[in-house]
Amino acid sequence: MQTRSCAVSWVIHVCIILIMCAKTNASHFRGGTISWKPTGRENEVQFSFKLGWTYNRGPGCTTEKVGQLVTNMNNSFWQCTSGCNSTLNIANVNYICTGASQSENWEQGEGTFTYKFPGIGPYTVEFTGSAWVTLSYGSPGSWSIGTVVYLGKRNDTKQPNISPITTGKPVYRVPYGCQSEIVIPVVDADDDVVKCRWSTGSECVSICGALPNATIDSNTCTIRLSATHTAEGTFAVAVTVQDFPKNNIAIDNQVHMTTVPLSTVTLQFLVKTPVLTSNCEDKPSFVSPTLPQASIIYTNVFQTVNLLFYASGNRRLTQFTAVLISNTDSDGD
Repeated sequence: MQTRSCAVSWVIHVCIILIMCAKTNASHFRGGTISWKPTGRENEVQFSFKLGWTYNRGPGCTTEKVGQLVTNMNNSFWQCTSGCNSTLNIANVNYICTGASQSENWEQGEGTFTYKFPGIGPYTVEFTGSAWVTLSYGSPGSWSIGTVVYLGKRNDTKQPNISPITTGKPVYRVPYGCQSEIVIPVVDADDDVVKCRWSTGSECVSICGALPNATIDSNTCTIRLSATHTAEGTFAVAVTVQDFPKNNIAIDNQVHMTTVPLSTVTLQFLVKTPVLTSNCEDKPSFVSPTLPQASIIYTNVFQTVNLLFYASGNRRLTQFTAVLISNTDSDGD
């Protein structure tokens, strides 16, 4: 048995997801998520989003452009599709390139935009389209990445609600024939109870229930799956993340029960099931003092964080992946 360590420096609000590399060959859309928070100005909201695509097929992220604004999707928009007088284009989906892999055939980026609504809502804001990658289960048709915004004031925080935040990779890799867990990282600025469930209806459109032989623990946001459906398969996953008050509260003088979600955000990504020559147990394991999967570390902007990763096993690790959850204040605080 061998133990290895490596140090990683990262800046901003870091969520560590310890996963292995994935090689993919499909094309086009690879999922994403969106979240929101009030800016403090009347009915104005700051949105933060993350989207994944086939390598250089989205806004144009490549390994050479990490950290740059990429703008190949000027005609694709986040829209207000419910609550506004009509469907409105709010902002395009161009983003800052945050990661790309030509060998694994994906790109990913993050962006933010602000919008002032005419009232407190509720409003549905989403990015819709078609042409998911070719899937091994379900329909590779339309997608919707969206959230519901309601700006009524809570009596416990004296402010409107802030949605939960989640994130993930465009592609997760689970060897065919093996069982695995994917822990979905979640953060809630109001310290509400956050739960996860499979998306339904318009939340997932063509990919509802598209991950066979899988369950989700709503309280821990953990997906447990058995990769036995298709060798070398590609599956789309649609998860809805919701926050609930710990106690009954009032929003604009209306009682809000602990069983009713305060807000909703969606997360979508791919799972691939490659055939490997090794058995399911023959893989590296992360050991203490490595942080657990989906650990959350809070830092200030421009603060550098050094992390140590330790792995044991007979297989060589070729890459660590750190996924950011950005939640910077719009006024720079």
